[in-house]
This record gives sequence, structure tokens and C-alpha cells, in this order.
Amino acid sequence: HDLKAPGSTIRGLLNALEQDPGNAQLYIAGIAKTVDKTEALVESLTGISRIYNKKIIAALINFKELIDKTLNDILHLPDCCDIDFRVNIKDDKPFNSDPFFLTSALEHVIKNAVIFHKPGNAPGTIKNGNGKYVSIDVSTIGTGVKITVKDNGRGIEKEVMPNIFTMFYRGEITSTGSGLGLFIAKNAVSKLNGKIEVESEHGKGTCFTIVLPDLKKMAGGAMVEDVVGWGGGMN
Repeated sequence: HDLKAPGSTIRGLLNALEQDPGNAQLYIAGIAKTVDKTEALVESLTGISRIYNKKIIAALINFKELIDKTLNDILHLPDCCDIDFRVNIKDDKPFNSDPFFLTSALEHVIKNAVIFHKPGNAPGTIKNGNGKYVSIDVSTIGTGVKITVKDNGRGIEKEVMPNIFTMFYRGEITSTGSGLGLFIAKNAVSKLNGKIEVESEHGKGTCFTIVLPDLKKMAGGAMVEDVVGWGGGMN
């Protein structure tokens, strides 16, 4: 990944601005867009550093509050207002995990669902008139929890699937993201001794399944399969 690219882009736009001041607004908009992308990249890299270095602190999780906050934090994304977010917390049993890592995983998976949804109505039109949705379901499984994030978006092509959790990987040529979101999500889940899997059908949608153990109920060194009976797949 070329970390020098944003600087080169801005330098090129500044040179163009000097030679063609009549189109100043065009070049300024290009610079602003590049700055936004750079800030997003820096934020993602900072997130990776925190994932690797932060110690786990188990705490009682309030899934309603955590999911509500996560959704509020991504409302700035384009087309977010046209998506019906369906939250279903089936069980409200006590569950302990690290709020930072859990929020990080959920935020990036939900962002992915929003960014790669099908093109639909522009922001400001009748809400949900296009039937776009992202469902977030939380249920108890063994002594842990299963979280699914499902959408009816563009889906993922089969040849892309093996690489979606790879650092800096972008599955679409037109993608403007950093290629770090799902990499961060997978590493956050791993820090919580959990697992994340994905099923998708191109053109129909995608479903991510995250299974996590209760950190305060885990025996030393236990794996998630032992604690929650991980079976993979989706219902």
C-alpha cells in the first residue's frame, strides 16, 4: 500500500491549480477528498495499532447501548439514511467481553454492509422506499453469543471471498476505502478469542457471523469451539 500516494496526489493538484486557476474549485475539491481519505487511512492504521497493543478488559456488555452507539457513529456514511437497520437482541443474558474490541469489530462489519450495498435512492428521498436493509441479530449460544450482520446488498463474488480479511485488500476496482476495515474486524474478534465467518451470494447479499465466548467464563486457554460450540454457517 503506497502511503506516499496522498501527498503525490495533493502535489499534483496544487501544480494543476497554479497552471489553471480558473478551475480552482475543482482542484480544491480534489484536495479536500484526498485529505478525507488520508484521515480515514490514518484512523484505520491507528485502530490496527490499538488492536495489537491494547490489553483486554472484560466488562458486562449492554448490546442495545453498544449497537445504538455504533450505528450513531456511522450515520455520516453516504446512503445510510436509506437503509433500514433492524436490530434484534433475542436474549438479554449477562455477557462479558471487551467493549472496545467488540465495538471495533461490529463497526467495521456494519460499515462494510453500508458501503457495499446496492445503489438505491439518493439521501433525502423516502426512507427505506428501496427496501435496503442491514439486520443485526444477537443471540445466546452456549455460554457465549452469536452476532449476525446481514444485508441485501451487492454481495461478494466467489473469487474475492478468500481475500476479504486481508490487510489493504479491496475487492472492487472502484472502491475508495483503505482495505483495512474487515482486517481490523477479524483481528478484533480474534483478540476476543472468537471467530468470524461470512457467506455471500453475489447480487443478493452478505451475512457475517461472529461467535464470541464470555471472557469471564472461559477456562484458561480455552478455544471458542469449546466454550460456545462453534458450528459455523448461517441460519
